[in-house]
Amino acid sequence: VDLKGCLGINEQNFKLQLKLTKSQGEQTGFLRASWAAIGTKYLKFEDIARAFNFNDHEIPIIPEGLNLALKSAALTYDFGKKQLGIGLDSATWGRAVFAAMQNPSNENKWQFFFGVAINQSITLTHLPVVENFIPKDDKIEVNQIKVVLSSYQIDGKLADSLNALIATLGSNYPQAPNSDNKGMPGGVSFSLNVDFGSTHLPVVFG
Repeated sequence: VDLKGCLGINEQNFKLQLKLTKSQGEQTGFLRASWAAIGTKYLKFEDIARAFNFNDHEIPIIPEGLNLALKSAALTYDFGKKQLGIGLDSATWGRAVFAAMQNPSNENKWQFFFGVAINQSITLTHLPVVENFIPKDDKIEVNQIKVVLSSYQIDGKLADSLNALIATLGSNYPQAPNSDNKGMPGGVSFSLNVDFGSTHLPVVFG
């Protein structure tokens, strides 16, 4: 089976490709989908809800600063390897990725990975506590915020597999940390930069 087509949401077309084969009696192949906005015609939460036949009065009002404003999206699923990847790129907040595959180090149970990279800077200069202690010409800003979450410990080999899967979705999506090929522990890891005047301080939790 080799199918190609489009899914339309609010005059936006999602490209779809489904390819299925059988190898030694087992189903193999993949499903891929991708979409990119034309210009600044970003896809909003309301557009997606209406595409699934929700009425306007059923759709919650989303504050402008929190709007999804989706610029692009990608999905891939490998039927043979049982690997799923979903990537989202928001004009408002940045990029998010979800990946799932079986973990050989955990009895082949499903391993879930989620990452968010926020492209917005957060200014702390005008907070009352901060404003009283810094010179008027200086500023404190938090940026390059990245959060990654893993359902179970990821070793170096699995991190490579997850990152290879994520790379098929596109560039600049958050990836599983794999410093010195050691992977990452289960749970949440949080990193950011704090700019204090001309001083840049990297901060890592988890």
